[in-house]
Amino acid sequence: MRKKLCMLFCVFTTLLCALPVTAGADVGPKDEATICLTNLPEGSYYVDLLYINDYKSRLYDRNEYRYTAGSDGALLRPADEAALRDAAPAGWTFVMLDGTPAPTWAHIDNNAHTIEYGYFGLPDAFRVIFADESGVQVSEPVERTMFHQFFRYDCASNILAPTGSVVRSYAKQILSTLLPTLLVEGLLLIPFGFPLRRNWKVFLLANLGTQVLLTATLGFVAMQGALWSVYLLFVPVELVIFVTEALVYRRRLHSNQPEPHPVVYALTANILSGACSVASLQLLLDWVMF
Repeated sequence: MRKKLCMLFCVFTTLLCALPVTAGADVGPKDEATICLTNLPEGSYYVDLLYINDYKSRLYDRNEYRYTAGSDGALLRPADEAALRDAAPAGWTFVMLDGTPAPTWAHIDNNAHTIEYGYFGLPDAFRVIFADESGVQVSEPVERTMFHQFFRYDCASNILAPTGSVVRSYAKQILSTLLPTLLVEGLLLIPFGFPLRRNWKVFLLANLGTQVLLTATLGFVAMQGALWSVYLLFVPVELVIFVTEALVYRRRLHSNQPEPHPVVYALTANILSGACSVASLQLLLDWVMF
């Protein structure tokens, strides 16, 4: 009786995590691009992104982003904005000064000399515009190929380029989702009556295989530049993973109970591990972690 109550509690907790409780809930992976600045000049400077805006409706303005960094901490004067706009190529819009079709945020780390742009409005292709006391310069455009990607901008040479290894990115992505999955789903084996000592090999191989499937499938779509398609494919891929694990667990998991429930376990474990990953790490669809 106690084991049945424990199973019901796990199922109830899973449904509670899965069902939306508020319409404004903000969970799930977000696009992100981190710009690492190198060869910075002395004094204050200003950095923004430029993108081609084909959206004719209202933009989400982020004018509070008008910042500088440097030893004197001086702010850009209104006249400096005119110089920025004069230097921007025709047809290119400022991400922060003008806004984006959907919201875009920026986190600035002056100590590490990085600027982290993120959220739904982050453009797929952009330039860096950099201004200091000596003038304004604009980089060549680059395209994002991953949800979470690092770029290096050399202020002296005005070169913007992606950094890191794709193989390394995928390896870190698999680990970032595999480790929380193993923890959550491994602990869940106990209340469902599947001893970990007897089932760890099947459990480990099944999760390793499905995580590779998740990363490879969604990563291939993201590498084609269809970043928004990853959101649409996430649920179907998760369903394939659930069916695969349910079939494997039904045949291979060993239990001391007379009536084990491997399919219910697979469903509960997948929903819980997915909810934990999205809510706590926001890394299920992050493709680059340098």
